Amino acid sequence: MTYGHCVSQDGSCTAAGGPINLADSSVHSAAVTFSDQYGTGSVSGDIYFGPYTITGATTTKGYFSVTNNETGFTNQFQGILGLSFLGGNDGVTATVGQAPIVSLGLHSVGFYLSNFDDGDSGVFTTNGFDASHVSGPFNFEAIQSSSGLWQFDVSNGHIAIGNTMADLSAGGSVNNTVAGTGSTFISIPTRVATTIWGAIGATNSNAGASIPCSVPQTGPDVTFTFSKTAYSVPASMYVFDNGDGTCQPVIVGGAESNGDSVSIFGDIFLRTWIRLLVLTKPSCPSVHFKFYDIANNRIGFAKAQHP
Repeated sequence: MTYGHCVSQDGSCTAAGGPINLADSSVHSAAVTFSDQYGTGSVSGDIYFGPYTITGATTTKGYFSVTNNETGFTNQFQGILGLSFLGGNDGVTATVGQAPIVSLGLHSVGFYLSNFDDGDSGVFTTNGFDASHVSGPFNFEAIQSSSGLWQFDVSNGHIAIGNTMADLSAGGSVNNTVAGTGSTFISIPTRVATTIWGAIGATNSNAGASIPCSVPQTGPDVTFTFSKTAYSVPASMYVFDNGDGTCQPVIVGGAESNGDSVSIFGDIFLRTWIRLLVLTKPSCPSVHFKFYDIANNRIGFAKAQHP
């Protein structure tokens, strides 16, 4: 048998799982290579196609990547699933054919991220969501699918901490944001992050921002408004314990210089506000979940229900 062979200098290839069997008659080479750079590492390899199923959604000819070089991925995971749109800046997807969201026939996907202390597990759903983890209605933002990302406008957005207010776009310097599970932090314009740090008791130095480890119990909520709906993030979510007696805020600056000039609302936001990506209006919308009654591509948020 022929198996995918991966090489790494830091154990990334053997962190979890095993190689894919490329001798399987249903797996075919697309004769296309790929290379991706992430915040914590990089990968490269070859593109293949074949049938696969993800949480009940199946494709008979889905394209997927098989790595032969990895760096910086030492956590226990089996792979990376990207759900971006065809178009944008992904030349590989445009070359080989349909993006996963198209080939899988998805009209929506949902994400619930667990908290470590809760002892439960995260949930990823296709064409629906797990109602047991949702508290309250979904509110939606219209996305800009031409970017290839689940990106939406925050040019009229703002933040609030008690009586402290600030323009989320920093005067129009960063007008768009992405809510993505590929990041842990909330990354916003530095000017806005500095305002938040001052209001929550954080200090900034050449070594980075720090915050008293008592803030998770005593600190104020930070409330973000993208267009109309206000989303509050409690102090228990935005403070990270470094494990050495120090803590840091995981609301950071730098969005104006991250290459795409977009803010990123990562895991600490999505643990509080469950994310639903809705692609098209299904033919038989559920009478219980009215968020299906939309025809445009939108991203929705509802309060996450943790144990």
